[in-house]
Amino acid sequence: MNLIGKNLGNRYEILKEIGAGGMAYVYLAQCKLLNRKVAVKVLRPELAQDKEFLRRFEVEAQAAACLNHPNIVGVYDVGQDYIDEYSINYIVMEYVEGITLKEYIDKQKVLSWREALNYAIQICEGLRHAHKNGVVHRDIKPHNIIITKDGKLKVTDFGIACAVTKNTVTITKSAIGSVHYFSPEQSRGGITDAKSDLYSLGIVLYEMLTGKLPFDGDSHVSIAIKHIQERPVSPKNINVSIPLAVENIVLNAIQKRPEDRYPSAEEMLVDLHSAEASPDVIISNSHSSDDFGKTMKFKDTDEVIKKVLEMEKEVTDQPKVKDTDNSDKKTVIFAIIVSLCLILIFGIGIASYLGGFSGGSKEEKVPDVVGEVYEDIKKEYEKAKINIVMIQEVDSAKYDQGVIVSQDPQPGTVKKTPFDVSVTVSKGSKKSRIVNYERQEYSSVEFELNNLGFVVTKSEEHSSTIPKDTVIRTEPKAGDTIETGSEIIVYVSIGPELGMIPMPDLVNLSYAQAKIVIENNNLRIGKTSREPSSKPNGTVIRQSIPVNEEVEEFTVVDLVLSSGGSNVNGKNYTVSVPSNKDNTKIVVVQNGSVIHNQVHNRNEGSFNITLSGNGTVKIEIYYDDVLSKQETIQL
Repeated sequence: MNLIGKNLGNRYEILKEIGAGGMAYVYLAQCKLLNRKVAVKVLRPELAQDKEFLRRFEVEAQAAACLNHPNIVGVYDVGQDYIDEYSINYIVMEYVEGITLKEYIDKQKVLSWREALNYAIQICEGLRHAHKNGVVHRDIKPHNIIITKDGKLKVTDFGIACAVTKNTVTITKSAIGSVHYFSPEQSRGGITDAKSDLYSLGIVLYEMLTGKLPFDGDSHVSIAIKHIQERPVSPKNINVSIPLAVENIVLNAIQKRPEDRYPSAEEMLVDLHSAEASPDVIISNSHSSDDFGKTMKFKDTDEVIKKVLEMEKEVTDQPKVKDTDNSDKKTVIFAIIVSLCLILIFGIGIASYLGGFSGGSKEEKVPDVVGEVYEDIKKEYEKAKINIVMIQEVDSAKYDQGVIVSQDPQPGTVKKTPFDVSVTVSKGSKKSRIVNYERQEYSSVEFELNNLGFVVTKSEEHSSTIPKDTVIRTEPKAGDTIETGSEIIVYVSIGPELGMIPMPDLVNLSYAQAKIVIENNNLRIGKTSREPSSKPNGTVIRQSIPVNEEVEEFTVVDLVLSSGGSNVNGKNYTVSVPSNKDNTKIVVVQNGSVIHNQVHNRNEGSFNITLSGNGTVKIEIYYDDVLSKQETIQL
């Protein structure tokens, strides 16, 4: 359904689509009442069918609307409208231009510890405000944090994250990416509170400092288990430049047990500011009473079984949604159930029982299924105990509908059967109309087009009418309709083309006079140095570019100025100009320093230069860069 040009709540005029995620489509809109730009998130139809989700979403969005902090994207309104007999559920938020922290990390690879600390402080400030107002985010990850053009961080999606996490372990594919940042209690499907947000912030800080995630694996199941059981590699082992205090904060924040972490965002902020001032001071964890990495445990076996059954019932009771979301839901629920069962097995010491289940397994190479039809290949590998599991569907101009676009693990990896291969399946190509981006800033246009699924190629051109770093045009042009995933060439202005001008003669001018001549000719003054000379103090005695040489506008010219001196002798020296050619470049070097570098016409016959100094000087004369004469002169 096309919402462009429509009005929601008789107040928000939809201008254009600026993004799409697992839970919502995002539009730029104009609030007609307050005359300001806003971001409107319209929930996907499958979520709008879930009455319990909508109830919780409205409650959480209203709670998030009470938050007012510079490091939180403001929630202005939440509502429902009917457009062309369709029910539209939406949330109105502050419109923020910028890129996500995830995109910035992917671009920079590793952030300096000071920049990472600054970003962590801003995120923690936002969390402190939210927690004091009784709002827990539960999905802190760099994808949900926006960096504005002036370097300010804003945490977004408070209302949606809270509603989704309370309603079920996950509803959409977006939570699949979240598993890398989930706290152990989230991975187990347990109760989450403000300390879960601080754990996730610790993971984000770890990633900023090292460019890596502390827990990764071949599947989302293995990642969830690692959060619960494994000790992470110390960030300082990956990046030795991380100060001790900063490393301590990361490890304190990502303790396995909630009671061993920071009790509040307030206390974490104290340590963050302390590390900023004294980075090499050791910050101890006064909250941990045990070794780092100790796993959480249920009280007994009955509690574990009861929890698993509750979670299975929750999945069964959920209303049906699209296949993509069901696959995501099953994947993460499976991760949690497997995690619980493994903890139970390890806790009660029956590892030998586990060995009895592996008797029928064998090692197999992960097949290459990219480019295969999902339904066909799924059946083909069932007998080999290789489960091809679809985790999401995406638009694709390269692959037809139903064809596998990507897979995880990669082909050739050796694993024991049975095992899962998670795949992304094509929904076919999606066509979009290109809007007019002329005179818009390139960075924001690139960000928008990438979010829409296009491949952006930047091409720079001179323009005397379009400001520098803004868009001149696109190819295909504005108004054309093309397939998502196609390449768009964005032509960007680098300002007007520079003209060529002859270099003026600056020798014998005062510095002030030379500066005026340089600026009037659209040149720039560069380095200045001084040498003893018989000429008045401050007079130009040499210039770095020969007179009349053609140079681009805004070229830098270096000057040598006279420092004067009563003990300096001066002597005129005559240099002959060759008559066998029209023009000759003549360079005169005195004691290893160039004192003359100009092109002369044969009609001049000769010219005089002034030699200055004490005692004797050595002169070298070059015609067109060939040494023609050497002479020692007594001054």
